[in-house]
Amino acid sequence: MRYELLKSYDRGNLLFGVHINSVPDKNRQTFPQGPNPFACLGFVVSGDGSALTYYERDGPNWRIYQDLPAKRVEIPRQHWGKGFNLSAWVPCYDWTLEDGYNNFSAWVASAK
Repeated sequence: MRYELLKSYDRGNLLFGVHINSVPDKNRQTFPQGPNPFACLGFVVSGDGSALTYYERDGPNWRIYQDLPAKRVEIPRQHWGKGFNLSAWVPCYDWTLEDGYNNFSAWVASAK
């Protein structure tokens, strides 16, 4: 799943996540919310803002994500030389707590 998320972000696709753990299954059971899938992915912007390198969390540590090469970009100066967790750039919602039935279209419209 990490590759698909990072490749979609790399392509410039609009992304957002939706936790569905709180939606009852056929047996009326719900499950605890899992971790935000975007929290284990991130990137570092080069010192001159011309490229970003993808990273993934490996336990408590971060390592370069080897399956995608660095991407040539033009990033605003305030981000140069900094690392970012993808969850800071991609929203993730809870279907039940945030009323996905009524808010889904707004989530799509605000996707980044």
